[in-house]
Formats: sequence, structure tokens, C-alpha cells
Amino acid sequence: MPALSPTMSHGNIATWLVKEGDPVTAGTMLADIETDKAVMGFENQDEGFVARLLAPNIHTPSSSTTSSSVTAAAPPAAVAVAAPPLRPRQEVNGRLGPAARLLLQTAGLQPHDIPPSGPRSIVTKGDVLAALALNPVSPTPSSSSPHPPPHPPLPTLQSRCTTRSPPPPLPTQPPPLLPPLPAPPNPAPSKPAVHTPPAAAAAAAAKPPASGPFVPRAAVPLVPGGVYVDNPNSQIRRVIASRLLESKVTIPAMYVTATAPLDAVQALRSELASQGIKISVNDCVLKAIALALKAVPEANAYYDEASGSGIQFPGGIDICVAVATERGLITPIVKAVAGRSLSEISSEVKSLAGRARENKLRPEEFMGGSFTVSNLGMFGVSDFCAIINPPQAAILAVGGPQQRVSLAPDGTLSSSTHMAVTLTVDQRVIDGEMAAELLAKFSEVMAAPVRLMM
Repeated sequence: MPALSPTMSHGNIATWLVKEGDPVTAGTMLADIETDKAVMGFENQDEGFVARLLAPNIHTPSSSTTSSSVTAAAPPAAVAVAAPPLRPRQEVNGRLGPAARLLLQTAGLQPHDIPPSGPRSIVTKGDVLAALALNPVSPTPSSSSPHPPPHPPLPTLQSRCTTRSPPPPLPTQPPPLLPPLPAPPNPAPSKPAVHTPPAAAAAAAAKPPASGPFVPRAAVPLVPGGVYVDNPNSQIRRVIASRLLESKVTIPAMYVTATAPLDAVQALRSELASQGIKISVNDCVLKAIALALKAVPEANAYYDEASGSGIQFPGGIDICVAVATERGLITPIVKAVAGRSLSEISSEVKSLAGRARENKLRPEEFMGGSFTVSNLGMFGVSDFCAIINPPQAAILAVGGPQQRVSLAPDGTLSSSTHMAVTLTVDQRVIDGEMAAELLAKFSEVMAAPVRLMM
């Protein structure tokens, strides 16, 4: 299977779009593949027929293997594969070893039915095993055998290997060597004994022996009487877990928190709403942080340690927006945010978020970006710290609106609306002074949102 994205190493077959025996041509969609970011179509490259579907749906083959077998220029009826016939009779030496003779008698074959490979045309045990592997036959003795076995036919090697009875289970507890000692008259207080729950003890006793066939063990509840369901992770959630763990372990992160005023932004939104233009606070945040990055271009950077170049500065300001889906978190990209209007940003974010939840994003719509914004304010979160999305060097965590009461110089009280923002930066790229400057520029734009209209 080809890698459908540069970061893809494995893929899940979400849905097969063909059936066994279907004719296919170049460009035929074979299956929907769940990559580390989205579900993408897998196109066929040759003409032929689908011979077999070797992997079921929701399977995880490696990206270097193929999950379907396409037979070129062959009708569906010719797909069945028959075992090759035995070679014709050959002149062989009549001398046989005991192992080779026993195998020939068991399979009902003669020495001249087996191509010899031993010295002086002697049929060896390996020759018989190789022939039986290519041409499985029923264990009936040959009628032309000069010395038929006096006993019933021996079981085949496969039956002898599969019908071996498992060893008896070992005792769960060894017998006591000495009788238990009586308890002391005044025992010292000790910690309460830990008893195994009945459900856990029953599950442990029902564990199959190691030599027998594998049997899935029943789930052991953590609490007696509790019921738990194992939900396997999707490919996206596995990649998210791997990337976030890598970020927390390898990136020297620093967290800088500030507040930004919202009263002017709310007034601007109300004025635009009266004209039929609906924008959100998140749209204003995207435009404000893009203008702040334009004022502090050193913060709009990557750190690419793998290439050996270190810090890299992209050509544009492309902001990633964190979108929560049922399959995990994905960050579609709004490109060239600093030069776009609020209405354009709003429509672009809505389109990207809708297609992200439907798993219809193209690779260029979620791969890349120079900065990420994660907004949980609409869920009632006051403030939080986000994890950097490598190779980016910063991410902005946006909280919800909070009311503040302040004392004016004339002694009167006034209230204002603010929101807390936390900037997580990679200190290999952005130091504390640069992070503070970036947040200051962001707060200035939010306080004077007329700049968002430019």
C-alpha cells in the first residue's frame, strides 16, 4: 500500500469498495483507507480482476504491503489455484532411510514418485516433506507396496502435531511444608489484608494453560460488580498520542499567560451582525494572532531538528485551528490569515471544520501550518495550557470570557470583559521576552479591533 500522506506508516481499511471477482481498471477506487489524519481513497493502478480480499475492514496492514490481490488479464473463474501435480516417475535408488520410508508409507507413495536430491539418487526425508507440502495427499497406503504395513495407517504429521493433548495444569498453590504457626497472644496492629475480589479470582482460575490454544481472557472489573468496555483507538488517536508524548518529552516548553480585552470585539461583532455579517470571537482571535505574528516575525517559525537546519521561517502566516471530531483532534489550516477579511476567515473555518468532522479533508488542508490556536472558551473553560504541535514552535490556548470589576481614579466601579490566553512556546525558538512581546501585540489588536477590518 502506498503512503497516502508523508506521515503515514500504517493505515486502517475503513471500507472495501470492491468485491472478489470485480473487474478493475486504472483509477478504480479499491478501498477507503483511514490514515493518521483523515480517510482517503486508495486507487488501483492496473487492469484486471480482484482475486481475493486478504484483509478485512478495520485492519492495520503496514504501508509497505498490499491488502488485496489483483489478477491481471484473468477472468474471475480462472482465479482458483490448483495444486501442481506430482512429477513423473524417475529412476531413484531403492535405499531409503527409516524416516523417509515411514513418511512414504504414511502418505501411500512410492520412492519413484518423489524427485530425489540425495547422493546417488537417494530419496531423503526432506524430499518427502517438500513433496507433501506442495501436494497434500490423503494418508492411504499404496496398493503396489511390496510390504504393506501390518497395522492401520499411521496418523499424518499434521494430525500428530495438532492432536497432542496439553500437559496437566500445575497446582495453583504448593502444599504447605510446615503447619501454620499459632497467632501470638497480643498481635501488634497491622495493615488490613488485601483480598482478591471474587470476580478477579474466578477470572484468574479460568485462565487457560500456556500450552493450550489461545483463549481471550474475560475482562476483570476493577471494582466488584463493575462493567467495562474496551474501545480500541483509531489510527488518528494513536498518532495523536504518539505526537503529544513526543512533544511533552522532547520540547522544552514554556507557558506564558496574559489577558486580552473583549468589550471592543463584542461591540464590533454586534455592529457587523446588524449588517448581516456573523463572525465569532474565534475568527477575531485568528486574525489578531496573525497580525501579532506579522509584527513579531521571529515567532512565526519551525524547529526542524531532523534536517539539521534548526530554526526555519515559513513564507506565510498559516494558522491551524484545533477541531474536535468523533475520531480525535485534527488541525485544519487557514492560510494567509493576515491578509484575509473576517468574513473570509469565518467561512473558511466553517468549511474546514465541517469537512474535518466528515473526514473529507485533503492532505494539503491539514498538513503544515506555522502556528496553532486551540479555543475552549465556548465550553466554559476559563484558561488552560495546550501542547505544542511539532514541528511548530508555539500554540495559543484561548479561554472563555470573564467579567472583571475595577476601581476608577474617581472612585467609581466599572466592569469589563477579558479572556485569558496562554502561549506555549518552544524555548529553542522563542524565549520569554519574545513570547511576552507577541502576547502584548495580540492584546493591542484585540483592544482596538478596527485593525481587524484592514
